[in-house]
Amino acid sequence: MSLSKTDRTPRRIPRTRVVLALLALAAPALACGPFFPATIINRADALLAAPFIRFTASLARISAPPTAHRAVNPTAEQSLPDHTLAAELTDLASAGVAPAIIAQHRSRRLALADLDAPASGRPIPAELAHTDGLPPEFALYHAGAVAFAQNAPDLAAEFWQRLLAFPPAERPYKSTWAAYMLGRLHQTTAPATALAYFRQTRALARAGFSDTLGLAAASLGWEAKLAFDADDFPRAAELYLEQLATGDRTAANSLRFLAARLLARGSPAQLDAFATDARLRELPTAALLAWREDDSDLPLGEGATARWLAALERASVTVAPSAARLALAAYRAAQFPACARWLRLAAPDDDLALWLRAKLALRAGEVPQATACLSRLVRRSAQAADPLADLGVSDNPYNTPIPAATHLRGELAALKLASRDYAEALALLLAAGYWEDAAYVAERVLTVDELKHFVVSRALTATLTPSAPAPADAATRSDDSPWPPPADLRHLLARRLVRHHRLTEARAFFPATQLPVFDRYATLLRVGRDSTHPAVTRAAALFAAARALRTAGMELRGTELGPDFSIWAGAYTGGSLLAERADLPAALRPSRDEFWRASAQDAGLGQRFHYRYLAADLAWEALALMPDESDATARALVEAGGWLKNRDPRAANRFYRALVQRCGSTALGRAAATTRWFPADSP
Repeated sequence: MSLSKTDRTPRRIPRTRVVLALLALAAPALACGPFFPATIINRADALLAAPFIRFTASLARISAPPTAHRAVNPTAEQSLPDHTLAAELTDLASAGVAPAIIAQHRSRRLALADLDAPASGRPIPAELAHTDGLPPEFALYHAGAVAFAQNAPDLAAEFWQRLLAFPPAERPYKSTWAAYMLGRLHQTTAPATALAYFRQTRALARAGFSDTLGLAAASLGWEAKLAFDADDFPRAAELYLEQLATGDRTAANSLRFLAARLLARGSPAQLDAFATDARLRELPTAALLAWREDDSDLPLGEGATARWLAALERASVTVAPSAARLALAAYRAAQFPACARWLRLAAPDDDLALWLRAKLALRAGEVPQATACLSRLVRRSAQAADPLADLGVSDNPYNTPIPAATHLRGELAALKLASRDYAEALALLLAAGYWEDAAYVAERVLTVDELKHFVVSRALTATLTPSAPAPADAATRSDDSPWPPPADLRHLLARRLVRHHRLTEARAFFPATQLPVFDRYATLLRVGRDSTHPAVTRAAALFAAARALRTAGMELRGTELGPDFSIWAGAYTGGSLLAERADLPAALRPSRDEFWRASAQDAGLGQRFHYRYLAADLAWEALALMPDESDATARALVEAGGWLKNRDPRAANRFYRALVQRCGSTALGRAAATTRWFPADSP
């Protein structure tokens, strides 16, 4: 069985479903809302966050006890009642029962499973109570199931005991079922009797009686629950480990609850019993390493880590392979001196120990030492067999686990950034998928020419054959950066080049889907600024370019971060990563060089959706070439003013004033003069 929240918090379940299913599953509730991926270069808590190790990964370290039994888990598509019924129908077919009788029994079992007789107070209809033509053992078991569903446990027990009294040859299929249900029936009222029946279930399975449902494996869990309830934690742990060895998927969760209970309530003697057992000692450590803030139903108790580490010290546990894990347990409990002590027992090249040494060095402000440790780890994690694949970090508001390799690169990127190794920081952030952080470096820290060199040189290196030499100015390829640079970085560069009025260079970096609007905008701008064209042609081109900038400005020149926040399609705004980095510990704060760069790049963009203001300026330039007292000019003034009037009436005021002054005799001009603003039905 599984020591899940469902087991510890009783809920009303139809009694028939208890007979048909071994366990009840609860589906998680999902929340809705925008999701913002984590950042790392602006958060000391993320950089110093303690990793966790999945409990199942720790269980893999424990040698499996021998077992003669195999679990039969439901498929992903099966409910537990369906799984149980399928096993029974399989047994009926194996017993040679006619298909018509099997079909009739199936329909009756389904109807019985959906009938909550005790809650409704109605008796089970007679037509559901039995199926003609069933072999005696199946009929007798079904009678017990019906009695159980009618809240008549004594009668159910009588039927099942009669079944077990049949000669062995007459009960090959339902013996394990009857013994198992008798154990479940007596579990709370007569634990010793229940224990005997659970052991009988396994004995029957070993003797060759059918166990299509894997009840022998399940009985291990329920016997373990009896030991657990009696605070016999070592016995419960051994049984759950054997259940785990059968392949029963519920056993891992049961072991985790057992370890949590031991850590929360265990006496020193009980803790010592686990500490002195080479196999069992892994369980409390595994629970400590897997525990996260969202495990509210797994309270470990105040000082659980200290009590467990003390028990291990009393047991003189100094095994090097476990030392790094125990150091991690101490680090997770903020016991940093204890962490350092355990690290001294760990192997020098242990990967987890390297990570923890980096974190302790970072806490002490020793950035070079931390950087050296993390660099070694990043190189190792790029190998086919990632040594930290079982680790993760929960360092974001959603408590979503982040893989260790991802977090490692983020940590190293933050250190590289603090050391002014900007290109390497960008490469690491891109490799780790920290796009918001990468955008900060690409858009605010690197100059536009440095960013272009980063993109071009790495993309160029990616196209070389193994025998072709890299160009002299090409960056050295690193296993820690995507190759070639991702499309969103190229688009970010294209928009930066547009903002720097380098349209000819920008074209090569725009996504293919954006090229038509970019080419049209660039052509219109070129025509509008060409004094050899007539004024009417230039005005039309400039105003069309302004309209294109207003409608597609985010794609043409919007900033990835502030003020436009193209990263969120302009739907949300965010804080300043530079300002947030200024609040980091001294060793990680922006250098003067980074601060100057981040403050100077693209300075003067001003308000959010800055391109709308530039579109208005471009329209104003076009309007200077258009005649006064013209309906076309009036319409253009109203349209361009409409781009700003709702968000920034002060900025739109010049278009209103020009409408009244330059086009006062037009219908739009007269309406504006009357309302003292743009006409109400204007765009």
